[in-house]
Formats: sequence, C-alpha cells, structure tokens
Amino acid sequence: MALIGFGTASLGVAVVTSVLTPEGRPSETASPFLVACLGVFMLAMTLAYWIIPLFNRPKFLVPPMYRAEDGIITARRRRKATENG
Repeated sequence: MALIGFGTASLGVAVVTSVLTPEGRPSETASPFLVACLGVFMLAMTLAYWIIPLFNRPKFLVPPMYRAEDGIITARRRRKATENG
C-alpha cells in the first residue's frame, strides 16, 4: 500500500511540474492530454489507496499476509453484530 501512496505522490509532482514553469506560468510544452491522463491516473490511485483496505479486494492488490483478513467494513459489521447480540 505504501507503494501506491508513493506513486500517487510522484504523479502529483509530475502533474504540477509539467503544468507550471519555474516562474509559475503555464508551460508551453505541456500537453493538455498528458496532464489530464496523469491527473486521472493520480485520482484512480488515490481512490485505490483508500478503497482496497475497506473491502480487502481485489485480492491480487492486497499484500499476501493480509489476504486472509477481512476488510475494514466487514470487520466493523461483525464487531457491531457481536455487540448487539
């Protein structure tokens, strides 16, 4: 999961540096399509970073040592069910 966070942060830096010049003006060489693709990919990685632990799915993205565990939502529901009887 740390790798997804690092990749997302790296893409955020790439988007900002490709859009702005050192003077803070918009870059003339930045392709709007490339910036849009990087932004969409960064958003997808951020969502994956937060959604995967909630459901512990898809299994191929969950680290092997955590695949047998429940996601956060399932664990919370089971805990509430045992508390309520």
